[in-house]
Amino acid sequence: RVYYGNSQVASGGQLDVDANAGCGSGMAAPVENIFWPTGGGAVGNYVVTVDLFSRCGAAGPIAFTLDVNMQGQIQSFSGSVDDGQSSVEFPFTYTATGASEPPTASATPVEGASLPDVPVAN
Repeated sequence: RVYYGNSQVASGGQLDVDANAGCGSGMAAPVENIFWPTGGGAVGNYVVTVDLFSRCGAAGPIAFTLDVNMQGQIQSFSGSVDDGQSSVEFPFTYTATGASEPPTASATPVEGASLPDVPVAN
C-alpha cells in the first residue's frame, strides 16, 4: 500500500507528491501523485482509495478528482468525501496491456474543496 506513511513499495510504486501533508501548506488545489515506473507495475488487482484523513480546517464535503494513467490512457473520476462517507474506492485490474476493468465511482461530485490523502493498495 502506497500512502503518506509508506511512500514506496517493493514493486516500485511511490508517492512523489503529497500536498497539504500535515495540513501544513494549505494549498487551494492540492495534488498528490503515486506512480510506478514504466514496466514496474505488477499485474494484478488494485484499489485506489480516496480517504478523508484530515479536514485541515475545511467544512462540508471535500471534492476530489482522480486521474488514473495506465500506459498513456487517462481516466478521470470526480467525487467527494465527508463525515458520512469518509472514503471512496476505485478498484481495477492491471494486465500487461493496461486496465481490464476501469475504476468506477459512486461518489457525488462537489465543486471547490481540497484533495485529501489518497492511499493506494496493491
